[in-house]
Amino acid sequence: MLGAVRSAWRALPGAERVALVVALGWLAAAEALFWGITYDDAWISLRYAEHLVAGQGWVFNSGGERVEGASNPLWVVFLAGCTAAHLPAMTMAKAAGAAAGFCLPLIALALAARLPPGRPHAVGAVLTAVAAPVAFWAVDGLETGVYAGVLGGAVWLATEDLARRRAVPRAAFAVLAAALLRPEGIAFAIPLLWVFWRHGDSSGRRARTRAAGAILLAGFGAFLLWRRLYFGSWVPNTYWAKAANPALWDRGPGWAYLADFLGEWGGPVAPGLAVLAVASPGAGGGGAVLAGGFVAAQAAFVAAVPRDWMFAWRFMVPAWMPLAVLAAAGALVVREVLARAGWSPRRLRGLAAAGALAVAGLAARRAWVLHDQFLPARGGDRSVHEQLGRWLKAVLPPTARVALSDAGAVPYFSGLAAVDLLGLTDPWIARHAPDEIAREVVERRRPEVIVLAEKDRQLAPGVVGLAAVFPVDRLIGAHPGFRAGWVRRGLWAYSNEYDLVVYFRADIQ
Repeated sequence: MLGAVRSAWRALPGAERVALVVALGWLAAAEALFWGITYDDAWISLRYAEHLVAGQGWVFNSGGERVEGASNPLWVVFLAGCTAAHLPAMTMAKAAGAAAGFCLPLIALALAARLPPGRPHAVGAVLTAVAAPVAFWAVDGLETGVYAGVLGGAVWLATEDLARRRAVPRAAFAVLAAALLRPEGIAFAIPLLWVFWRHGDSSGRRARTRAAGAILLAGFGAFLLWRRLYFGSWVPNTYWAKAANPALWDRGPGWAYLADFLGEWGGPVAPGLAVLAVASPGAGGGGAVLAGGFVAAQAAFVAAVPRDWMFAWRFMVPAWMPLAVLAAAGALVVREVLARAGWSPRRLRGLAAAGALAVAGLAARRAWVLHDQFLPARGGDRSVHEQLGRWLKAVLPPTARVALSDAGAVPYFSGLAAVDLLGLTDPWIARHAPDEIAREVVERRRPEVIVLAEKDRQLAPGVVGLAAVFPVDRLIGAHPGFRAGWVRRGLWAYSNEYDLVVYFRADIQ
């Protein structure tokens, strides 16, 4: 791929080279800006990794049951490897994500020459590099950046497999890696196999498709069998907590999430241009079809599951690069049509400049909004969740338990056994309704500490009080046994949406 990137770079006009260098500098600066932010769920994966290295198995609580409460098994293995090698695992996670995020525009640059209009250009690479969500999720500690990089690499490798007539397609291994990084990753096998079947040399299509199918079936089949034997389930516990139990999260449908994303990022313009690129006569090599298939697969997943809790369009980041490349290809096709229709070069340059200014303004605004959104949660050099976790570790015995919805940094830094109120790491909670969970926690499990996600709200005209964000938190707060049996001990200010309000069981001094 490095050779293709170098060739594409040499073929770029001077202005596009300057634009790409500026965009890559912007991406590096944005990753540096967001480096200090670690999303809470990243600590769930690291807790699993450390327990794995310690010989306790794939467990969330030390000595607890086996439960796949992190939906990124290959990422957990990566973190476990870093931990076993005595490397700072979270720093390594951020570094890997930052590198993958930085590679995305370079993949876009190499891929552009194999899409309409059939010449190297930097437009798609620039659109990828200036996207604030790409930079944010690359360095937050989760697998998102690496996952996006693997999928982008799969598109490129597929075009290489077709161009070089490889009997053993390397793109299949990339899609297999994606399937082990995210539950929905296996869905990208469908567009990959379709492109192998329909494109490339006629003599090798069937053999290439069979080889790719065999790689994916053997690899992912073996993983599914291991999951079933080890955890007793064909799907991760996160499926039961999210897709199968949307009442736990109460975030709305995924199609509305997709619509909101399009509304914020240009409406139907980018998808429309992408469709134009796929339908263009120059799209016969398979690369445009595969990129479009990857975008469609990710959009279908987003629309089919409940709305993602995490902001900054995490679910759209894996589709960002292929969508940007296709939208850029479609825009260049439109440019050629306008040129043939008699538009002057000056008028075309003016249109391109207006588009560039619009993209730059939107990118700058989104980066600043993201930074401001998370700034209150930092609390100095340590996040609010980390501060709370360390405080609980200092004031409570190691046998205490904490129940909360944000089950990442607080359990990790406190070292306490946790009751995950959103069910990601708790099979029983993942499969029950919020009212049943509230009764289970208050009446039977009775943890020493309960942390509710609450915020001062106007509950009625002239009445201000704490209101919980999640359904389970609201029902626990309203339970008579909770009001009688737990005492408020403090509030950790977190965000505009909710704070972390800490309650100790009344018998805890």
